[in-house]
Parts: sequence; C-alpha cells; structure tokens
Amino acid sequence: MQLARGPEISEVEIVRLWQERVQTQAAFEDDRGESLRLVYPGRPNDGRGGDFRDAVISSSRGCQKGCIEIHRLTSGWESHGHHRDPHYNQVILQVAWKADRCLPARLEDGRSIPTVILEKLLTPAANNLAEHSLICREYCRKTPSEQINSVLEEAGEQRFRQKSRSFQSRLARNEGPQILYEGLSEALGYSRNQKAFASFSQRVPLSVFSLSNNE
Repeated sequence: MQLARGPEISEVEIVRLWQERVQTQAAFEDDRGESLRLVYPGRPNDGRGGDFRDAVISSSRGCQKGCIEIHRLTSGWESHGHHRDPHYNQVILQVAWKADRCLPARLEDGRSIPTVILEKLLTPAANNLAEHSLICREYCRKTPSEQINSVLEEAGEQRFRQKSRSFQSRLARNEGPQILYEGLSEALGYSRNQKAFASFSQRVPLSVFSLSNNE
C-alpha cells in the first residue's frame, strides 16, 4: 500500500504521526543505518529554525540539543531552502515521511544531519490508519457540512446507546456509585491508560474510600 497513490499526506499529518510514534518508541535508525535515541522530542517552535525546538538526541556523535524539522519528502530540505538559511544550523534531526533523494540533509555551515524516514517505522496497520485519515479529510472537504453533521450526530447517538447498554449490564452485578466510580476512572485514563485505571477502580473499590472517611 502506497499513500502516494491516494490523497497527498500533509506535513501537519506527518507531525501528528511522529508525535504518536515517539510516545511508544525512543530508539530509531537514521538514513545512514546508525541508531539514535530520542531523549526529548522537543516542543513546538514559535519561529524559524525547525518545527520543534530544544529536542535532545543521543547517537554515535554524542548528545546533541537543537531542533527537529519535519518534511513530507526528504527533498523538502533543499526545496525549502534550509541548506542556505543559517537559522536552520540549529537543526539536529530531519524527520520525513518518504525518502525521494539519497543525499544527506546539509546545513548552511556545511555540516550534515541524520534523517529518520517515518514511513519505514509504521506497521501495515498504522499505514492503514494514516490512509484512512487522508480519506476522511478528503471526504470532509468535498461533503456538505449538513451531511457531515448528520453523520456525526448519528455516530454520537450510537456511541451513547452502546455506553448506556454497558452501564445497564454492569449495574446488574454492582451498585450504582461503584459503577459510576469505575466509569469515571476509565475516562480519566483516556485511551492510553484506560485499562489500567479501570483495573485500579476494581481492585480499590469506592467502599475503601468510604471506610477511610468514616474512620
């Protein structure tokens, strides 16, 4: 599956995919086949010189602090003129969705920086999610807002009914306050820690807090 055959992926979407990736992975292989470790992914930059600032990476070159620049294609480094701009001399890593050139990304001062190709890191399932995101974007762009609102409202109703049935089923085996406590704990865990928070609320039931207050 090649995303290039469908809607063109944007740099905004590449940034999102990169941010999701660094939450679960710290070690990467660059375009030279060398390993590097992302110590800190940086924070969004408010000016020129890279999309993320204050990032820290560790590699055979040692520990480096600087900016990370995101591109759709590796050729974006030169087509955007970064190799002639001294503001980009502080960039320590380029992240690109796809490699369309083999030459390294060179800074204005003559140094070269490593590049991580994001497409190579994603599993087929993750690639499918990226493709679905692009298809949804195209659908939303071409579809009247009234129709989109109708679809979203129906999806919301279906989710509400599903949640209601789940709570009704759980009420048959436990008391209402405990079920509410479990539901709130699950929600506070969001998607990443949902199972852990749900397990905690069952292992440490609401009655434990009630007993503590009575004492």
